[in-house]
Amino acid sequence: MNLVKIITIINWIIIGVLAIVVIAATVSPSKGGDAATKGLGQAIYILAIIVLAVLIILNLLPYRWSKIVALAVVAVPAFLIWVTPIWRKYQRDVDAQKEFAKPIFPDPSLDKIARAIRDGEVEKVKELLQQSPKTVSTNGELLGYTIGEAATA
Repeated sequence: MNLVKIITIINWIIIGVLAIVVIAATVSPSKGGDAATKGLGQAIYILAIIVLAVLIILNLLPYRWSKIVALAVVAVPAFLIWVTPIWRKYQRDVDAQKEFAKPIFPDPSLDKIARAIRDGEVEKVKELLQQSPKTVSTNGELLGYTIGEAATA
């Protein structure tokens, strides 16, 4: 079997499933809901009928491109629905990494200490405190940051 026949068979399967959904929605429309919900349901119902008609017409045309376009009409939205949550999770992870990389304090020595506190590296905190005790003793923000980190840990 060549690729066009496989695509045509897939198209007819999709057309059959969509036709069953449209027939079911026609025979037993949903009851209840407010006006907006009913309007949205009606819009989806009309869109399904239009897509069904377009798919049937494209699949009946004798051209190779029409069968590929018919499959794309269904495959592209399905692909986007599948990819969108993955893309959003990736964007959230990138934003979290950017936030994680931002300096906590403008002073580099305080920032090193704060990062060690955040990461739970006790020995490193002790070492850094011994290196710059004067900077730490004059800064109340580091104490507040430490208390906040301890409270959320």
